[in-house]
Amino acid sequence: MRSLRQVLGWSEHTTEPVDGLEPASSPVWNTLSTLGVGAVADVNANGVIYPRRRPLSVEIWFGTGDRWVRGATDAGVRQLRVAGLPIVETRQRVGDGDVVQTAWADESGDGQGRVVVELQNETDVAIVVAVVVRPRSLLGAGSVSELRVSGTLIVADRRPIVDLGRTPGDTAVAVDDETSLHARLASSDGQLIAEPSIEDADGNASLAAMIPLTPGVSRQIQILDGREQSTVAPSPLDRVVSGWKSHLGDAMEIELPSWPKHVPAALVSSLLGSVADE
Repeated sequence: MRSLRQVLGWSEHTTEPVDGLEPASSPVWNTLSTLGVGAVADVNANGVIYPRRRPLSVEIWFGTGDRWVRGATDAGVRQLRVAGLPIVETRQRVGDGDVVQTAWADESGDGQGRVVVELQNETDVAIVVAVVVRPRSLLGAGSVSELRVSGTLIVADRRPIVDLGRTPGDTAVAVDDETSLHARLASSDGQLIAEPSIEDADGNASLAAMIPLTPGVSRQIQILDGREQSTVAPSPLDRVVSGWKSHLGDAMEIELPSWPKHVPAALVSSLLGSVADE
C-alpha cells in the first residue's frame, strides 16, 4: 500500500512546487509543541512558521545590500532540531556568515501557547529583518483580510499575531499574488510603503515589518494567538532545553505496574478449560 506522501508525489526533502504549492509550503516540516497545549505551530524546511490556529504564515527575510534573502528562494539553508527536541534551528547564509533563527513553543498564560523566535546575527554586517505575515497555510492558500501594525504588534484580522518587541522602522504591504510582496520589498528605488495597514476582501493581504539586527545581537519575537500581552514572560532557550530533558528523563524512569500474582495462574486455567471444552 502506498503512503499518502507517495500518492501526492512528495519526497522526504523536496522543496519543489507540488500541485501548485510554492516552495515556501514544502511538505517537510517540524512541529513545535508544549506539554500543556500540545502542537502550537509547524516549521517547514525553509524556516517558515505556520501557527496551528491561524490560516497564515510568518516568515523571516533578511535584508543586506540591495536584496532580500529568504529560505524559500535562496540557497544556504540548514536546519536541525536542538538536542533532538521540538526546538528548531534554521541557519540562513547571508553574505559571509549566518543568521540563526531558533524557534520553540512556550506557555503564554492564555492556554493557547505561542512561538518564541530568537534571531542571532552571526555575520559581520548589520542587516534588516523583515517579519512577513502572509495568507499561506502549511499545505496551500490561507486567508488574511486585514493586517495592520499597532505599536509593537502585527495584528491580523483584528487579533494580534506577532509581537516584534519594538516598534518597526518601516512597513511594506501588498495584496499577495505569490510575487507581489517580494517585488515590493525588492523595489529598486528602495522606497517602502509607510502605511501600516492593508485590507483585501479576498483574504490576500500581506504585511512585512522591518526591524534592525546588528552583528552579535540576539533579538526575540513572539508569534501569538490573539492575546495582546502574554501574562508569562518567555523562558530562556537553555531553560526550555533543560525542562524538556528533565521531563523526558522522568518519563524514561516510569515503571509500569506488575501484574498481580494470580493473573498468570488464572490465564493458564482459562486456557486449559478451553482445551477441555473442545
